[in-house]
Amino acid sequence: MHKPFTRLLLLLLSVTALCACRRPTADSDRPVLTVSIEPLRYVVEAIAGNKYEVHTLMPQGASPETYEPTPRQMMELNDCQIVFRTGTLGFEQSKLPQMASAVPDLRMVSLAQGITPLRDNTHSHGAEGESIDPHAWLSPQCLLVMAQNAAKALCQADSANAPYYQQRLKAFEQQMDKLDAELRRSLMQLQGRAFLIYHPALGYLARQYGLHQLAVEHDGKEPSAAYMQQLANRCRAEGVKVVFVSKEHTGRAARRLAQDIGAKVVEINPLSYDVPGQMKLIAKSLKQ
Repeated sequence: MHKPFTRLLLLLLSVTALCACRRPTADSDRPVLTVSIEPLRYVVEAIAGNKYEVHTLMPQGASPETYEPTPRQMMELNDCQIVFRTGTLGFEQSKLPQMASAVPDLRMVSLAQGITPLRDNTHSHGAEGESIDPHAWLSPQCLLVMAQNAAKALCQADSANAPYYQQRLKAFEQQMDKLDAELRRSLMQLQGRAFLIYHPALGYLARQYGLHQLAVEHDGKEPSAAYMQQLANRCRAEGVKVVFVSKEHTGRAARRLAQDIGAKVVEINPLSYDVPGQMKLIAKSLKQ
């Protein structure tokens, strides 16, 4: 084969490959749903299946207290049918209403509706005086309520496919029953039911399974030396053996305290898409 012809053939193949890369995928033809954080994408995708494309506003590594949606994301909401949120995260309360006001027909759905909120004085998620723990997705029981809310919203928005969403909800219910049974088996024989965490993200999980969460962070602030000493004494009294550190926080104070009381440190990611995997990791860590 002559070299000029070979070069021409390679050029044509390269152009064809480039065009193929730029060609819109099948996903681009689907209507769009938006969720505020990755755990909600896990829930919504489980119900929406292949009928919708689901986008997430806040990327991994960002903080729900300080996240600022980009101008591009605000523009993309024009193509979105529904925005799903928890309703209690800082940027959901401060930024999402502003974004939605620019898209009058945009529907906002709170997936936490119907979940009994946990109220304490350890959370400060961007709203003045806010004392509701927003991490409701970290509980099989709460995840199921969120999925039911998502299914209801999708059945209303796309009634022609309502049986499809109801079928997927039923499958999700079975998954949550299985997860719940697995977690109960893991946690049943625990001798000490208290654990320490830097940022108090596991309150709903603790409520469902009779655990006791102790938190280093207090009212969104670093703890004082006096508070740390009190916390160390409580951890020893309650036999704390595990200290959880969230991926989005450095947790230096928690790590120091773990060393002081002889507990192991386990890094978790409460904002992970793989919500069941995180709950299994937590249960496994407490069991060991």
